[in-house]
Amino acid sequence: MDAHETFVEYMQNKTLPSLGKIKAAMLAADIRGLEFIATIYVHEHKTINADQIFKDSDYLQLLLEAVPKTWTPTVVQAIQIARPALPQLELYFETMKQFAQPNALKYLGETKEQSRPEPATPRTRPRNTAAITVPTTSKTADEYMTEGQKKSIGVLVSMLSTTVPIAWVRECASSLYINIPFGEKIDQEAFVLLQNGNKRHVHHVDNSVSKFLHTLAQVLSANVANTVTWQFSDSTHAIHMKKLAEALKHKCPLNPLAFLIFACSLGIPTTRLMKTRDCLTRWKKFNHLSQDVVVKMLLRPKFDTEAKENEAVVLINEYAKHIQDFVPLEVNSNTVEKYFFQKYYSYPTPVEMKYIWERIERNTKLYK
Repeated sequence: MDAHETFVEYMQNKTLPSLGKIKAAMLAADIRGLEFIATIYVHEHKTINADQIFKDSDYLQLLLEAVPKTWTPTVVQAIQIARPALPQLELYFETMKQFAQPNALKYLGETKEQSRPEPATPRTRPRNTAAITVPTTSKTADEYMTEGQKKSIGVLVSMLSTTVPIAWVRECASSLYINIPFGEKIDQEAFVLLQNGNKRHVHHVDNSVSKFLHTLAQVLSANVANTVTWQFSDSTHAIHMKKLAEALKHKCPLNPLAFLIFACSLGIPTTRLMKTRDCLTRWKKFNHLSQDVVVKMLLRPKFDTEAKENEAVVLINEYAKHIQDFVPLEVNSNTVEKYFFQKYYSYPTPVEMKYIWERIERNTKLYK
């Protein structure tokens, strides 16, 4: 099962994973994938009709054998099954009931449709928020996950000393662009020099990391001559984009935007392996990015090796041997998005680690 594809389908259309994906995850012993599917169903107050799974006569025996291997407590919370007519399932039925949370395991014929609360009446859009347009192109899972890393960006700009007081911005900004959630309000009257059409100093209050990266890419390429400052939300400081661009070029002259993406784990599964603060500390030994450098940055602190040649290969092999040490024991999340982030962006699989630099490069190109 392609978990990234499943996640994107859910985020864009609220599409529930199909029966085919559920069976594929069982047959592949993809416990993590099956638990993710179950989480989606539980979040949507839906259940997986397990009786439909076992109507597959071609793979029936394999599916039955997969039950004790893949039906974890998390999975069972989403299962709906009749008192099994198949003798083979009878062995697992009592155990499944013990796994399930109270009233989570439904019997066919007893399941009542759970009502969903009616959506609240939409608020009138505040005058200081820009119109939000629906994207016309499909976003990748990496792009969705990038949006959740604003705190990491905040740590990086703070350590690089590339912020300025918001009081200075309010005194100097000549243009203001706002795109934030409805709940936040920005006092536009506090910006004393606003002039329509004057782009001398453009200030953004915008919670989109994607827009931030696109703007930073323009500043890095010297396509922006004016002053640009940025806030993800109302705060006491703003990011000075030119100062940030200069600091990133100083750190990594050949790949400044890729360095930020790597350091802040933007759309890459490295949040449990290396924090942004640790990245800046370890970076003193390097001045460029490559597959070898990325692997050494991520794994050297985790494993002691004496390898002088092919060190990155040795580190990846050690990582593969100890991958279970990095699996989160518990996932505490109230949304599918946060669950997916913790399960699939905490640490890379050994295969993902082999191609981690290619992924960073690919994500970098999205914003140029």
